[in-house]
Amino acid sequence: MRITVEVFSVPRYCADLIFPQLDFAADPPVQNLTLKDTHNNAWEFRHIYRGTPRRHLLTTGWSKFVNAKRLVAGDTVVFMKKKSTNELFVGIRRASRVGGNEGQDGGEALEAIQKAARGMAFEVVYYPKAGCPDFVVKAEKVKDALRTCWRQGMRVRMGVETDDSSRMTWFQGTIASTMSAGTGPWYGSPWRMLQVTWDEPESLQNVNRVNPWQVEYIPATPFFDPEFPSSKRFRITQNPETRPAGEGDFRLPQLTRPMAGHLNPAALSHAPFSAGMQGARPDHICISNASSDRTLQTSNELPKNDAAQN
Repeated sequence: MRITVEVFSVPRYCADLIFPQLDFAADPPVQNLTLKDTHNNAWEFRHIYRGTPRRHLLTTGWSKFVNAKRLVAGDTVVFMKKKSTNELFVGIRRASRVGGNEGQDGGEALEAIQKAARGMAFEVVYYPKAGCPDFVVKAEKVKDALRTCWRQGMRVRMGVETDDSSRMTWFQGTIASTMSAGTGPWYGSPWRMLQVTWDEPESLQNVNRVNPWQVEYIPATPFFDPEFPSSKRFRITQNPETRPAGEGDFRLPQLTRPMAGHLNPAALSHAPFSAGMQGARPDHICISNASSDRTLQTSNELPKNDAAQN
């Protein structure tokens, strides 16, 4: 949900899904909410249903929250509910800032780096934002991605959340190269090893290199030659009294005129035969796609020791 001004308008689907149900018989329907942030700090809000048209609004307490979190236009608020306890939580997704990370304490980052270098536990505060890869990824997702043999020319797709996080948009592209870092501290790392040429580059600016676990492989679609339309029913000429129901029918591809021009009429002028005759073998028909003219070939060869029985 986008940050507005001092009064926050909550989308109806969010209020219905997350917040406790209001008493709509009251005038106006109102309730006090307590939500915890990522630091386990409690925030009090007044939730009221009013206006023309009527909307779910957070009034008292909202301005204090905005100032404390230093929210600006473009930031997004995330409301959550723990189903087992019905506890309510609130988080922030920061909009992309141009010109660096103002307002952040560099000392905290330096302390975390020093602890990590010594193998000690350290704390990281992560504010997810659009356009950046996930900071925390499931181990199984990474393992599955690294099992794939990524190569140039493979088609992939990547899901990107909309600005309001209400839905996912999928973009497709082609892998242009696969190369891990050859030097530096990330030597041999799969981090952003895939260079992708997107079908809609204007929608994914500055997202040329991605991690394998950010994309999904799109299997190649089987190729169907348009000169081979759906098959038609072909019935063998025979005595209907001696043929069991359904026997003697088989399918052949419908031949278009360009293909028919390459046929030898004699190859298809064999005499009718009975499907009930034991040991009889029709001409073996083989359609070859190897030649450019798609010539229809026939063969009259029979397996050895296999003769017709009269």
